[in-house]
This record gives sequence, structure tokens and C-alpha cells, in this order.
Amino acid sequence: MPALAIGAALVAAFTWGLSSLLMDRAFRTAGPETRVYGEGPGPASANFLRNVFNLVVFGLLWFLGGGGLPADEALRALLISGVLGFALGDVLFFASFKWCGVQTAAMVGLLSVPISVLLSWFWLGEFLQPRTLWSMAVVLLGVVLVVTDSSSNTEPGRRLWLGVGICVTSATIWAGAVVLGHDALAGVDVITGGGVRVVGGLLGALVLAALVGLARPRTSARRELAHLTAGLHSLPVLRLLVIPSLCASLLNQIPYNFALRDLPGGVAALLFATTPLFTLPLGYFFGERFGMRTILGTILGLAGVAGVVLEPGQEPSDPVQPLVQVKVAADLRAQPFAGPGHVGRWPRLVGDESGGVHLIWTSKSKDQDSLLRSMLVDGEWSDPDALATGEDWFVNWADFPALVVGADGRVAAWLQMLGTGTYSYGVRLGWEGGSAWLHSDTSPVEHGFVTLTPLGEERIFGVWLDARYTLDDEGDLDPTGGMSLFARSLSLDGKLGPELCLDERVCECCQTDAARLHDGRVLVVWRDRSEGEIRDISWSIGDPLDADSFSEPEILHEDGWHIPGCPVNGPSATALGEHASVAWFSAGGGESRVLVSSSSVESGAPLKFAEPVRLDGGHPLGRVDTCPMPDGSLLVTWLEGPEGRGRWCARRVLIDGSLGATLELAEVPGNRGDGFLRLVATERGALGAYQDAEANAPALVEITLAD
Repeated sequence: MPALAIGAALVAAFTWGLSSLLMDRAFRTAGPETRVYGEGPGPASANFLRNVFNLVVFGLLWFLGGGGLPADEALRALLISGVLGFALGDVLFFASFKWCGVQTAAMVGLLSVPISVLLSWFWLGEFLQPRTLWSMAVVLLGVVLVVTDSSSNTEPGRRLWLGVGICVTSATIWAGAVVLGHDALAGVDVITGGGVRVVGGLLGALVLAALVGLARPRTSARRELAHLTAGLHSLPVLRLLVIPSLCASLLNQIPYNFALRDLPGGVAALLFATTPLFTLPLGYFFGERFGMRTILGTILGLAGVAGVVLEPGQEPSDPVQPLVQVKVAADLRAQPFAGPGHVGRWPRLVGDESGGVHLIWTSKSKDQDSLLRSMLVDGEWSDPDALATGEDWFVNWADFPALVVGADGRVAAWLQMLGTGTYSYGVRLGWEGGSAWLHSDTSPVEHGFVTLTPLGEERIFGVWLDARYTLDDEGDLDPTGGMSLFARSLSLDGKLGPELCLDERVCECCQTDAARLHDGRVLVVWRDRSEGEIRDISWSIGDPLDADSFSEPEILHEDGWHIPGCPVNGPSATALGEHASVAWFSAGGGESRVLVSSSSVESGAPLKFAEPVRLDGGHPLGRVDTCPMPDGSLLVTWLEGPEGRGRWCARRVLIDGSLGATLELAEVPGNRGDGFLRLVATERGALGAYQDAEANAPALVEITLAD
């Protein structure tokens, strides 16, 4: 990991602690000359001045970086997150100093880390390991030791439990702001996202001050706004608060965002959480005294935070040795490939029967979303044409459109809303001359993660996730119901075959995939979900034109991945002559891995998948894809991290089962804004498309065999 980024994170933690102590001292030493309407500066006015400086810092960095704003939905979420985090959470945190002291407040503030994890588990269904729960308990124990240290917090006038209660409220609001802003930051750079949040904090503070002035007797909106903005119009207040405000903005935000950009998320969060270690000696310098329980609790709390934020594989470790290794320096070559040059999100590459390549992506203009398609002709991309346009689409980083192109037409699939709920959407099909829902059920629940597989002779096989069984007969939510996997055949002119439910209980938001084998059958793969929340990869095989021919779902490999939430990481299947291969991501046993397994294909016979081989370098984030290479080998791509920025990686599985060398394709931020790299086979090798978050446009890479 870059030493400069580590140092920046520690500087950010130090300056936050120093600014907190300086803020506390400023509140306590404010003289009568700093009074506005009879009141001295408080946490709200100090925080407002700090955020004004923050806005200057972010605005300058945003301007130097070329500007740009996130999409409307992300903009709203980031503004609300800023109101919560900056206008409420920070003000309450500073307000708690008066009652419990900076060291206790800093320790209680660490609770925002486990609270945010719990909120992510409860609201977003993210993975919560038993190790994480134990680490949360350690954080709580450390906080309890600090709070109950009778030799600390003895300054006259303090009301310990009032301060602790205020700070716990602050930590909870911080956590809510983090969870709310998490999805919104996908595809948004750190400077832009942080700047929007600061704007939200400033606007929120102004609105809240005005509302307090209108609601409280013996005050007014004008008076409260004057108190809030005292640092901007009162020279004595500015003199009092300028040093702590600059320390908490200019000296804090630049190293903070530098570290946030160049460090793994868990490592950055851990280093930022070292603030209580700095406030111990700094507080002693400022005259505070602490007992041994406070010192022990601080160290214990930091150790617990490390357990919460450091995912398996984020600590430095030796490179993973694959089961089989080809002794070559490099067997693949990658180079950037020029794209169409249009902005848009979540690209996907599709091949047609004649060997042509099509690139699709979504683009937004005002209130309309469009599914655009560009064709590669003689090495150049054609001007994009709109396959579909609508005002009520669901556009998502993980659930993206699909396309099949045949000799006599094409069928596209996109996501369109079925109700007012966030995930009330369905899969809409469009062809030349018509459109229809892929599924017969149009209830306002989730239908998505579609796979369209060409069958030849103008036929297509469609697979999708369907939440129809989450509703009871009256249309109310059924707590015993689950997400299901459905399939059906269709034609290029939109004629739909009978529906088939392949599995009544599957993972809620992992991509599906299917591959047509040489004997005409189709292999379908997906992430399953057992009653005990084991979410391993399952498969089924059958004749796509005979719904009754599909086999019962089978677990491809017993990974034993227990997850009480969806990891948003589906498998990928590819047919290779007389073999079928499946690649997938798993964290069974607490260790993240990218695995691949193959089976020979004999006409009409069941498949027998071999023991999987591990491909990753020790820090995978998953998001796998596969395609065949010209020499008959299998190409597998995945997202690797977390040293600095994420990296799209590629590796071959050769015909004899051995592995080629890992090739890095491109550096990316390593978050949801990277989307999923999708492959298509070409005569030269393969093309890959992924999201360029900074340019907000599809990026392409060509992968070929080395000479």
C-alpha cells in the first residue's frame, strides 16, 4: 500500500482530533465580544464555518478536476446524506464536548462504524460475518471502559450521560448518512460526491436554523441564522473559530480525500478511526487527565474497529498460489480499445451470428433514459442508435440491459417500473415493431437480472429473477416467500413460449447466466439460497424448447458461503466445444476467491463438474465474466483489490486445465461505480467493456494471445 496515502490518512485522523480539541477550547474561552444577539458561538456556528471552508476546498478541487455533476437521483441522495452527516451529525458531535469531553466523544463516535455495518445489513442486505459481530462487541467494550472511567470526565459542569447520549445520536446519524450515500457514490468521484454532501450540509443547516427560529418562542429565523453564520459576519467570532475551522477543513479534507482515493476502503476507515489515539496525548497537552481504563478502552475500541472494517484479504498477505501454474511470463496481451465516444452507463458487449460485435449502454437525457447500441464495423464504431427510450426505467449498476442479434432481427431487454416502490420493476422486451413483458407476472415486485441466450433459427432463451412468490394471494408481502428463477423461450418477433420456474428460492440480486452447449441443451447457472442462508452456485440443464426437460437444481460446489444478504456477485458460464465451464466468486469460510470448474458434455448425459481451481491473486471482489479464446482456452475476468485502486484482471484456463498468468487490464476505483466488465469473443481474442467512472462513459480493452 502507498506509504504517502497511509500518512495522509493518519494526518486526517490527527487533524480531526486536534480540531475537535480546538473547537472545545474555543467554546469555553469565548468572550463577550463574540456574542451575537446575546449568545456566544456554539457548535452549529463553528460547524457552519468549517463547512464553508470545506466548500472552498472541494470547489477548488472540483474545478481543477474538470467539474461535472452526478445524475439527479445520486445528487438528491448525496444532498440528503450531507444534511444528515454535516448539518446534524457533526453539530451533535461538537455539542457533546461540553458534557462528556473530547476523548469520550471521540470514542463514542467510533460506534458509527459498527452501526453503519448493522444498518447496511438491515437496509441493504449486505453480508455480516460472525467475526464482524465479535469485533462490534469489542468496540462496545472499549467505549464502555472509557465512559465508566471514574478518574476521567471529572471536570466541573459536565453531565457525562447526557454527552454520551448526544454522541450516540450523532454516531447513528453519521452511520445513516454513510449508508444513504453508499449507493449514491457509485460512479461519482470522491471530490464531486464530497462537495455535493458539503452543499447539502450547508443548505440543511440554513433551513434547520430558520425552522428553529420559527418554532421557538423569544427568537426568530433572522436571529437563528445570524447565530449560525456568525463566523462570516462577526470578526471576533471569525478570529475565535478560524483556526479550528481551517484545521477541520483545509488541513483535514485534503489528506482525507487523498487517502480515501488511494487506500482500500477498510484500511482507510481503520486509519481514520485512530483519532482517539491522537486525542489522548493532545488532550493531556490541553489539560485533560485520563485513567488507565480510558487508555485501555481506547486501544481496545480501535482493535474492534479493525475487525469490523478490515475484510478478509485486506491485510497484506503472501500471493495466493494457484493449484496449477503455467510457467510463462505472460500469455495474454491487453491494450485499450477506442470506444464510440459517447457518455453513458453500464456497458455490455454482444456478439451476433456473423461474428459482429455490438456495444449497448444506457444514457440519460433530461427525464428520459435510452438504451443505445453501436456496432463495430471495420474497426470503427457506428453512430449509436436508440433501441428503446422511456421515462420510467430502472437503471442500476448491477442489473443491466441485454441484447440478442439474429440474422433477421434483434431483441433487447431493459428494466421498466411496475409500481412506485424502488424495486417494483420488470423486464421489458423490445424488437423491431413491438414490445412486451418477458414475464406473465406484472405485480409491483422485482423482476430482473435477465440473461438472453441465442439458440439459432430466430429463437432465444431467457432467464430472469422473479419475486412474484414474495406476495400472497391478496397481493400483500408474504414473509415466507422468496426470489425465484424463471425461464422461457421466445422468438425474434416477440412470440413467448411457456414459463418455467427453475428454482423457487434463489439469491435476490445476483446475475444469472446461461450457455448453449454443442448438443443443443442450455446450461443455466445462478446463485442459490438455502433455508440456512447458504448461497452457493447452482445449475440446471435442459432443452430450451422443452420446459419439462430441465434437471433439478444441483449445487455446483459446496463452498458453504453463509450470507444473510445478497453479495451481488453472479456466476458466468461458457461453452467450449465438448466442455462447459463456470466461473464464480465465493467467500465461503471467510476467504474471498474466484473459482472455475469445468465438465465434459456428452449428448444427453448429465454434467459432472470437476473440483474448482482458484484464479485470483488473494484480494478479489468478484464480478466475473468468461468467454472462449481462439485457441480453445477459457478467458476469465474479475475485479481484484484492494491495494490502492481496484484492478480488472484476466486469466486463461487452458484446455488441459492448467492456468496462464494473471494479466491486469485496467485500474479502477474498486467500488460499485466500476459496474461489471463484460466480455465478447472476437476473431483476435476478446473485447471487454467496463464503466469509466471519471468519464461517465464505456471503456473498452482488447485482450489477445501473446506472440
